[in-house]
Amino acid sequence: MNFIKIWVLADGKEQNLGDGSVPILFNIQNIVSIKPIRILRGEEIINGYWIRTTNNKKYRASKIPSELEAMFRGDKMDSDLIANIDATSEAYETTPAFH
Repeated sequence: MNFIKIWVLADGKEQNLGDGSVPILFNIQNIVSIKPIRILRGEEIINGYWIRTTNNKKYRASKIPSELEAMFRGDKMDSDLIANIDATSEAYETTPAFH
């Protein structure tokens, strides 16, 4: 199993304590999608992510690993990033993105 640390935002009153993020280890093979979103926290809007897992649970995250974040910035080729995250997994296909 390959785990990655994702900082998940707490709900409700817990969000007002500290930064409101809790580190959770996710098995990379159980993540279905990651989508960049804007999140309202108090009176400020932050950049965050929707994480959806294979059991259809959704999490709001304030921080994801830099390798995954780079995919949204377009710093590297997607196939190179996928190979770095999980070199042995057959779950990922390295087909080029549509332009």
